[in-house]
Amino acid sequence: VELLEKFALLWINLAIMQGHGRNLAFKLLKR
Repeated sequence: VELLEKFALLWINLAIMQGHGRNLAFKLLKR
């Protein structure tokens, strides 16, 4: 679970840095 969590956080950070995909990140978090 910890590995998956770290991967998710990394992916979300990359998405936010790129400036797009933030909505996808929020959808994943809400799920």
